[in-house]
Amino acid sequence: MLYLLGDKVTGVQGLKYAQMDAEAIVVLIKDGVYLDIAPVQDKKIYAMDDDVKGRGMEERLKDRAEIIGYVLRLKGRLPGPPGAPPKATYGAPAE
Repeated sequence: MLYLLGDKVTGVQGLKYAQMDAEAIVVLIKDGVYLDIAPVQDKKIYAMDDDVKGRGMEERLKDRAEIIGYVLRLKGRLPGPPGAPPKATYGAPAE
């Protein structure tokens, strides 16, 4: 499941659910970039570039989350543009 965590209040609860989900994908948006993501370090973690930079969190998150922009295709999970390879991500080669 995809967990969009955008604030410190509900984000803490979202992290608890993500921790129990073997297939969790965590995306930190807005003030969610302030969350302590140590409990979900074994999950795939993304953080929105604009939110990370706007809150000065680059150093803290650079080795803990993949910094992404607004266009991302999670490998094989979301539809892409017509003709895109089934396991491609935008801006990265297909596996």
